[in-house]
Amino acid sequence: MEDPKTTPDVRDQASGLGRLLVHWDGGHAVVPLPAFGSLTVGRSVECEVRIDHPSVSRKHAILHLGRPVRVQDLGSSNGTRIAGRRLDANATAPLSPGEVVEIGRALVVLQAGHDLQGDAEEERGGSGGAAGAPLPAGVIVADPGMERVYRMLEMVAKGSISVLVLGETGAGKEIAAETIHRFSPRHGKPLVAVNCAALPENLLESELFGYERGAFTGAVAAKPGLLEAAHGGTVFLDEVGEMPLATQAKLLRVVETRQVTRIGGLSPRAVDIRLVSATNRDPEEQVREGRFRQDLLFRLGGVRIVLPPLRERPLDIEPLARLFLQRASAELGKAEPAISAEGRGWLLRYPWPGNVRELRNVIDRALLLCGDGPIRLEHLQGAELAPMSGRAGMQGMQGTQGAQGAQGAQGAQGAQGAQGAQGMQGPTSVPTPQSAEGAGLRSEVEVFERQRILEALERCHGNQTQAAKLLGISRRTLIDRLDTYDLPRPRKGRGPADP
Repeated sequence: MEDPKTTPDVRDQASGLGRLLVHWDGGHAVVPLPAFGSLTVGRSVECEVRIDHPSVSRKHAILHLGRPVRVQDLGSSNGTRIAGRRLDANATAPLSPGEVVEIGRALVVLQAGHDLQGDAEEERGGSGGAAGAPLPAGVIVADPGMERVYRMLEMVAKGSISVLVLGETGAGKEIAAETIHRFSPRHGKPLVAVNCAALPENLLESELFGYERGAFTGAVAAKPGLLEAAHGGTVFLDEVGEMPLATQAKLLRVVETRQVTRIGGLSPRAVDIRLVSATNRDPEEQVREGRFRQDLLFRLGGVRIVLPPLRERPLDIEPLARLFLQRASAELGKAEPAISAEGRGWLLRYPWPGNVRELRNVIDRALLLCGDGPIRLEHLQGAELAPMSGRAGMQGMQGTQGAQGAQGAQGAQGAQGAQGAQGMQGPTSVPTPQSAEGAGLRSEVEVFERQRILEALERCHGNQTQAAKLLGISRRTLIDRLDTYDLPRPRKGRGPADP
């Protein structure tokens, strides 16, 4: 068998075997497959497929080319896994197109050429396989940057390695976790999501790990935790950066041993789970500040995937807006309105600090405000007009928007008496449209926003963090709105107080 490294024309031959896609924390590579021979994979510069990562042995594995391609582990320190199954030292196993090989903490995927693709199609009976499977509902991949992200999600989904999804609030981290689960071999098993920021420490532990009868006051019966409930499937730890240190230590034990001990229990229980975590914080900064365990971060971040914010993928904005508009119109039982050219331009220019979640809320609000006509600029800007009566209301208004806000404020002063009679029931119709249009729209939006806040707080039982997430705004913004509308802040552990 010839060595491809010493055969100059091997890589130039059209073998039809395709190429290797290699990804590791800190780098990636695309390696064309030669027509014959073998490729050594490892950290050494002598390897044909070099992966510069400490989890990879100097000479980790060999790819034997042919039909099928076969993988052989060379007695590596951290092992070689195919579809989550570890190979014995010096053992070989066939590698199908699309399958993921875990080389230490690096991922290698065989992307088939026409020869292997033909074999794969024949084995599947002509099916396109996972690569052609539909994405979860709500996923729009029109921007090239987001397309690369979802290709990576599909690639890592096929292994068992843990994944850490990084991105701003509202960028779609939960959808990314659903995509990983959907394309994974565990797709027929449970996907259990846990919001680490929404639960106090004692409740988070009992929900994650479960408890035995009599473990604490009120534990009248044993209860399995969510980690047990997800056996065979995937656990999504949302806002994992908010997890208390004591809980982190217990989770680390689960990750290392694949066993869960319930609160008050003595015997551990084996669990087979895959962990997908997400955070909008900088994990390295949290480690430096002592708020997150570095050893746990290593284990949760086998692969890190960064979701770009909506403002960096503008080609996704209009398709997402139309998707949300179609859904909201169907829920209200009304015809789907058009969006004016001026409105579409604003959608593309607006920076979307709340990302996809904010876009959805803006579209929902605009649909209510537009009536039976098209969605115009002022309907989309309702979110910006609402804070005009608050302390920070004028800071976000610039240029034309500032002029519109001033005009609306003058109209509001002119209609103060009539509006005072109606209180918060709705805007008063005033026969001077130029002076009252801004005030009427602003008042209508304020009534709508105030009601949405009250409903969100009621649904979340007074939990401000959860209510802010439901509304698609930050917790700080929610607190500002409570002050703006003179709404009392709910006490911890209780529902919202009556306004």
